[in-house]
Amino acid sequence: MLYGFSLLYGYAGTTNIYGIAAGVQAGQLPPATLFVSLLLVLVGFGFKISVVPFHFWAPDVYEGSPTPIAGFLSTASKAAGFAVLLRFLLAVYPSLHPNGVCSLQSWLSLQ
Repeated sequence: MLYGFSLLYGYAGTTNIYGIAAGVQAGQLPPATLFVSLLLVLVGFGFKISVVPFHFWAPDVYEGSPTPIAGFLSTASKAAGFAVLLRFLLAVYPSLHPNGVCSLQSWLSLQ
């Protein structure tokens, strides 16, 4: 996830999420970089929110902890991960927004 962020930050020249979105909309970032950074960020968030196939570590974390702690870890961290993922995707990749074009064809036409 951090490498995907560093690609975006490096090509956009800013760490501001809305500055990156402006660079994406202006076409300053290469399409291949956008795709690779999206893939890396999604893999990182996949581990954070335990999405298949990145869910294998989750039972090990909850196994040795008391029930209230396991319940908190299984809900609070996942909810925060989903919220950050949603905010990131809607801000940086506006073409993935439901009001925008959300198809593989739109990604391929960027190249």
